[in-house]
Amino acid sequence: MPGNPLRRALAPEVDPHAASFLGRGFAGMAGPVWSMAAVNLALAAAVGLAAVTLAAGGTWQTLRLSMSAVWVLLSMVLVVAKDRVPGWYLHVNLDVTTVFLCLGAATAASPVRSAALLFFLLLPALYAATWFPRSQMAGHLLVLVVASGGAILSTPVDRDRAGLFVTLMLVTILSAYFVNALVSNLNHAAVIDPLTGLLNRAGLRLATETQGSHNMHVNIVAAIDLDGLKVLNDTEGHAAGDRILAETGAVLRAHLRPSDIVARVGGDEFVVVLRRTEPLQAEAVLHRIVEHLPLTASVGWVEWHPGSPLEESLQAADRLMYEQKERRRRG
Repeated sequence: MPGNPLRRALAPEVDPHAASFLGRGFAGMAGPVWSMAAVNLALAAAVGLAAVTLAAGGTWQTLRLSMSAVWVLLSMVLVVAKDRVPGWYLHVNLDVTTVFLCLGAATAASPVRSAALLFFLLLPALYAATWFPRSQMAGHLLVLVVASGGAILSTPVDRDRAGLFVTLMLVTILSAYFVNALVSNLNHAAVIDPLTGLLNRAGLRLATETQGSHNMHVNIVAAIDLDGLKVLNDTEGHAAGDRILAETGAVLRAHLRPSDIVARVGGDEFVVVLRRTEPLQAEAVLHRIVEHLPLTASVGWVEWHPGSPLEESLQAADRLMYEQKERRRRG
C-alpha cells in the first residue's frame, strides 16, 4: 500500500521478507489496526461490566469505568483513522493497555480479582508477539513485567500470591515468544520461495511496498528468464532443473546489494529491483549477473519511478525480455 504511514513507521524494524502473513484487512483496516481495536473493546467490555455488576462504588468503580471509556476512545481513533494510524500509536496503545491492567490489579479488592486482571495481560503480550518483530516485542514485555511487578509490590504480598504472579508472568512471556516464533515461520513460508530462498511473488509485492513506496530515487526493474530450463527438465529430470534454479538464486544474491530486491515469480522467471541505480549502472550489473548464471538467460529492464505502479514497469520489462528471447531464436 504505497504511502501507508503505518507500514512506514514499522518498516525499519520489520523484515520485508517476513512481514504480513496475518495482515488480512477487515472493514478497511489492516490486521494490526483492527486487532488492536478488538483488544481495546474486549477489555473495555470486561472491565466496564465488572465495574457495573459489582457495584462497589467510590474510587474503585470510577477508575474502572474511566479505563473502559479510554479503551473505547482508543478504539474509535483506530476505526476512524484506519491505515492512516501512525505506527507509534499502536505501541503507545499497547503500553497504555498494559499499565491500565496493572493499575486495576493494584487497586483490586481481592487477590482473586487482581489475578484475573493480570491474566488479561496475555492479550497485549500476544498482540506484540503477533504483529511486532522480536526486538519490539521484548520491549513491550519488559514494560509488562515492570508494571505488573509494581502492581504486586504495591499491595501486601503473601507466598501464594507471589507464586501466582511468577507463574502468570512465565506463562505470558513463554506464550509470547512461542507465538512470535510461530508467526515468523508462517510469515517466512508465505513470502519465500523454498527452492531458491528468494522472495516469491507475494514477497516481491510486500518488499516493494515497504521499501519502494517512499524511495524518491530512480529504481530499475528487470525480468530475467532462463533459456532452456524446460528442455533440461525433460532430458535430465526435474532434480537437475531444481539444481539450476538453486544455483541461479545463489548467483543473484551474490551479485546484488542487500538493499536490492530479488524474487522468483515463475518456473524459470526472476525479477530484480535495483534500488537507487542509474541505467548505465544497471546494464553493467545485469550483464555481470547473466555471465555467471548456470544457463543462458534473456533480460529486459526498465526504469521504475516512485509513485508509478510496479506491475506496469514489470510488464514492460517482461515485454523487452521476450523480445530479446525471440531475437535470439530467430538469430
